[in-house]
Amino acid sequence: ERDAEKEEVAKTVAAWPVDEQRGGLEGRDERARCGDADGDGWSLIDLPISIDWPRRPLRTINQLQGKPSLTRWKQLKAHGDYSHLALEPLTGRSHQLRVHLQAIGHPIWGDALYAPAEVVQGAPRLLLHACKLGIAHPQSGQQMAFVSDSGFERFTPA
Repeated sequence: ERDAEKEEVAKTVAAWPVDEQRGGLEGRDERARCGDADGDGWSLIDLPISIDWPRRPLRTINQLQGKPSLTRWKQLKAHGDYSHLALEPLTGRSHQLRVHLQAIGHPIWGDALYAPAEVVQGAPRLLLHACKLGIAHPQSGQQMAFVSDSGFERFTPA
C-alpha cells in the first residue's frame, strides 16, 4: 500500500475521444488494456513496466519481466491536437505515467525521453505536473494535502 496519494495532470498528443458505448478510447491500442470508464469517468491502464537495460534510464512495457503497473486516467479537456488529462498512479514505477501514455500512442508534450522529436519541440517543458499530493506527517501522522496549479493554460503545443 502506498503512503502517499498523488494526482497529476498532463497534456498529451491527440485528443482522446470517448466512445460513449464502450466508455473507453476510440481506436485505442488493446495491448494497453485500458479499462472502461467508471461512473466518474476514470479509466485504467494496466501494463507491466521494466527497465530498458540497454537504454537506461528508459523504461519499457515488458509483459514477461515487467512489474505490475496501474494508472488511472480521466480526460479533463479535449482539443484538436492535444488533451488535458488527470492521471493517478496506483503503483509507483519510475516514469510510469510517461511510459503508459507513450505505450498507448499518446506521449506527453515536451517529454524528451519518450516522445518523438516534434512532440518534444512542441512544448517548452514536460507538460506533466503533480497537482495534488497527500501524505501523513512523519511525526504526528496527521494527513496533509498539498495542491498546485499546473499553469498549462499558458502552453498550447505547437
